[in-house]
This record gives sequence, C-alpha cells and structure tokens, in this order.
Amino acid sequence: MLTPMPFFYLTLAAAAFLVASRVAGGRHHGRHGHHGARASGRGRTIRFWSFNTVFSFLAGFGVGGFFAATAGWGTATTLAAATATGTALAALEAALLGALMRREGSSAHRVEDFVGCFGTVEVSIAADGVGRVRCRRGGANEALLAKSNGVAIPAGSLVRVTSVAGSTAVVEPADPDEVTGQLTWRGSPQ
Repeated sequence: MLTPMPFFYLTLAAAAFLVASRVAGGRHHGRHGHHGARASGRGRTIRFWSFNTVFSFLAGFGVGGFFAATAGWGTATTLAAATATGTALAALEAALLGALMRREGSSAHRVEDFVGCFGTVEVSIAADGVGRVRCRRGGANEALLAKSNGVAIPAGSLVRVTSVAGSTAVVEPADPDEVTGQLTWRGSPQ
C-alpha cells in the first residue's frame, strides 16, 4: 500500500513549477508561439505532450494518487486512479489551451489583406521613413508599419493602403470624402 505524502509532494512541486513558469516566462510568448504549439491551417493547436500538459498530468497524478492512497486503496488501484486523474487533467489543459490558441490565431491578418483599405496615421511617416497606420478591415483593427511614396504624412492623417513592400504597407494621403464607412478608432476623422 502506498502512502499519500509522495503524491502530495509531487502535486505541490508540479503546481508550483507550473505557476512559477507562467508567472516568470508566460508573458513573452504572445502571438509568436507557445510551449508545445505548432502551426495548423487556421490557427495553432497544442500537442498533448507539451510543457503545460505534462505538468498538468503530474499535478493530476499527484492529486489522484494522494486521495486514493489516503482512502487506503491498494498499490495498483492507487496508481490507476493517479494515472486516470493525471490524464483527465492533461486532456482538459490541452483542450482549453487549444481552443484559446485557435481563437487567437483566427484573428491574424496579412498586410496584403489591407490593400485598398483606409486608415489613420498613428506615427508620422517621413518622406523617406516608416511610420505606423491603424486600419480596419471587416472586424480587424490592426496597426501596420507603413511608408509613403516619398511624401511626408503627419500623424492623424487619413490614408489609403495602395500596395505592400515586404511586410510594410505603402500608403498615400486620402480624401475624407472617399471613406464609405465610419472609422471608429481613436484619433481618426469622423
């Protein structure tokens, strides 16, 4: 018969490590990647054996084993209960993270998607420099790096995206009378 304390310590260690890793390093991943993530068609999915799911499995294994050992179940039954609990928690973690990552990935747009759209200059564009433009396309409201064709464009100006050079939008000043829909973000002409 197994004692419950090793399971308790395993749970405590796995949970503490998982929380510490998310607090210390969980914010730098942003839209650029996650532990165990891989690209897929419309968004990202999470592999079952990722960092997060392994530690969720260990925490669940510890919880299941602790309660089974506390109840006095035999060694085989305790290990089976621990394994089942760990697998269930890891599957839940993978499903929840996968859903969040797919949702995050579905909002990404390419710069080419904004050709022909209007936007507002957020960071002034020098005649030979790069600035930032906020554009709306459908439900997307994106900030894009932008340059002009040799014309300085001040912040707050209305522009149209005419083409793309690499990952930078090429813009030209636009007449506010050309805009067919409302530009509703801060700082735009109404």
